[in-house]
Amino acid sequence: MRLLMASDLHGSLESLRFLLTRAHALRPDLLVLLGDLVYHGPRNPLPQGYNTPTVLKEMADLNALPCPITAVRGNCDAEVDLTLLPFPVAENAWIDADGLRIFASHGHHLPERPPLPGMPQGAVILRGHT
Repeated sequence: MRLLMASDLHGSLESLRFLLTRAHALRPDLLVLLGDLVYHGPRNPLPQGYNTPTVLKEMADLNALPCPITAVRGNCDAEVDLTLLPFPVAENAWIDADGLRIFASHGHHLPERPPLPGMPQGAVILRGHT
């Protein structure tokens, strides 16, 4: 199974368009978004080309990809942003891929280094944020 992962777009139109281009070229079986999709956050500089309405409109292009999307919430993803996204966003997600159990999280609530309490042995951990 081919996974394409992205995180911390922070409303960058350039980053979203890059992701769309790569997704079309790589044709993944699953797109995994690890949070901080729309809002830049109060501590981050505005990304070049920051344009929330256009980013939200072009996020709909992700739904046109020939693969499902698994998305998790980041610490900068506000409730209002989540209601405007064209796909569901979970707090965390488990993914089964080629016999692997993969835990997808933005990572802001996880310790920075293993061990992670409650994680089954052999689990793969995907995290954004850092």
